[in-house]
Amino acid sequence: MKKHKLLFGILFACALVLAGCSREPKLLKDAKELVSVLEAVHPAFPLHDIPDNYESAKQEFLNSVTEDTTKEEFVLLARKFLAVLQDGHTGVTSSAQLRFLYIRCYALGDELFLLNDDGSLSQDRVTHIGGVPVSRIFETVQAYFPAENEAARNVNNRTWAINEEMLKLSGCKLNSTFAEVTVDSGGNVSNRRVNFF
Repeated sequence: MKKHKLLFGILFACALVLAGCSREPKLLKDAKELVSVLEAVHPAFPLHDIPDNYESAKQEFLNSVTEDTTKEEFVLLARKFLAVLQDGHTGVTSSAQLRFLYIRCYALGDELFLLNDDGSLSQDRVTHIGGVPVSRIFETVQAYFPAENEAARNVNNRTWAINEEMLKLSGCKLNSTFAEVTVDSGGNVSNRRVNFF
C-alpha cells in the first residue's frame, strides 16, 4: 500500500511539473496557431512559392512573443511576420484607435508630395517627418504592409507614412499632438507643425 501511495505521489508530482513546464503564454499559442493556419491555407505553400527568408522570419516572430508581449506589440509582430509573403491580401488589422497626421499627400516612388486644395499633385515635397527622412519611413511601412506592385506600394506609403505608430517605429520625434514636417517647395525648405487626428 505504501508503494502505491509513493508511486501515486511521484506520478502526481511529475504531472504537476509537466503541466507547469508545458504552460506557455497565451499570445505564443496564438502565434503558433497563426503560423499553423497560414501554412495550411495560404496558396504559396502548396505552390512552393515561399520566400527564402520565410523560415527565419517565422522563427523570429515566434521567438519575439513572450509573456510580456502586449496585444498591441503582438499585432505589430504578426503584421511584420506576414509581410514576408509580400501578399497584400494577407495581414492583420487592429481595433486600436489609429492616429494620422492631418495632411493631404500622395506617395509616388520614393517621394511624398502634398496635394493642392483641388486634389491635384503639387510640387511641394515632404522630405522629413519628425526629423526622419521620408525614405526611411517608407522602409518601415514596407516592413509591415506588403505590396504586390508599385501602385499598391504607393498607396501603402501614402496611407501609413503619416500614421503615428509607423512614425514612432521609424524613430521620428513626435509631440503628443503634432509632428514637425519638413517641406521642400522648389528649393525653399520650411518646417510645419502638423496635428494628429
